[in-house]
Amino acid sequence: VLNWLGLLVLCLKLQQHTQLKMLPPFLGIYAIFHVCFFDYRGVNYSDHLKTQGYWGSMYETYQRIKFNRALHWNGTKQPDFTPAHFPSVLIQHLDLAQPPEKIVFILNESWGVLQYQAQLNAKITQNIIQLPQVELIQHGESKVGNGTIIAEIREMCALTADNANFKLVPAEKFNNCVPRKLRRLGYHTQNFHGAEAGMYARDQWYPHLGFSQPKFYANLNNLERCASFPGACDKNILLEIAQYQANLQGKSFIYWLTLNSHHPYSKKDIEQYAIDCETALFNGRQEACRNLNLQHQFFRHLAMSIKQGHFRDTTFIVVGDHMPPLVSDVNKDSFKTDTVPFLIFNVGES
Repeated sequence: VLNWLGLLVLCLKLQQHTQLKMLPPFLGIYAIFHVCFFDYRGVNYSDHLKTQGYWGSMYETYQRIKFNRALHWNGTKQPDFTPAHFPSVLIQHLDLAQPPEKIVFILNESWGVLQYQAQLNAKITQNIIQLPQVELIQHGESKVGNGTIIAEIREMCALTADNANFKLVPAEKFNNCVPRKLRRLGYHTQNFHGAEAGMYARDQWYPHLGFSQPKFYANLNNLERCASFPGACDKNILLEIAQYQANLQGKSFIYWLTLNSHHPYSKKDIEQYAIDCETALFNGRQEACRNLNLQHQFFRHLAMSIKQGHFRDTTFIVVGDHMPPLVSDVNKDSFKTDTVPFLIFNVGES
């Protein structure tokens, strides 16, 4: 919009040298150039979105505009579901023949596998693993595609889709998804997500997944907003999840899609820096460093909640949704491409 307004002001300032009737064809030519041509300087196709400088960032912006434009035009098209190209950590590691009585599944926003200074990966989850009441089952990596909404159906349904307009999907398409299977086994199934219910129309298709009363921003008790993405703060949602599980009678499956580690990894959301971003180690990698601190903070909060006696006798499955996007970093190779970590552990009674 600013681009077009600036062009209009420039043309009007030059009107003593031009005629106003020249403006429409000039704008038409400009629009054709904007849509049909693009300067790809700075783009390195050998790596996923590995771009440099101004032109690289422009390319990434252009790709996102194309994605959103496609999403808009697919607004009336029903998605075509096919088996997922990548494995579901949840389905692979949850024995539905004999599932645990209390399950918390966390799809962790932008949790990636650091390949630059990879020894820092262990620091992210150390607060959890070191707890005496925690039994580590498995900690590994999984290949994934892109997009949070695609990650949701990958993990819970072992499906993928050609577009994200899930509100048009018939309920029976989700019949074999994990929450619906567990509901048939007598489990309470509940989700928590700090964004608005209308985002990706989750309020319309989450019930098809098996969540009868989905909880989004407006349904939460604490409506404090955090900065990385417009929505509730994960630390407050964690407390609400703990209270919800404590008040339940019987078996439960709780799904939590986190939010505060969303790009651009705001400094405002970082309570304290466990990893120093001012060292030479992170020159040209400030976004990556902020992401690491937000991830460390998430697991620290979760560890504190467990230490306080919450989530006793509970199985946790935590998986990244996609690799962390990096837009402003000069060096965009901090994380493994299309690979996310996962962590599976049990919390005992004491």
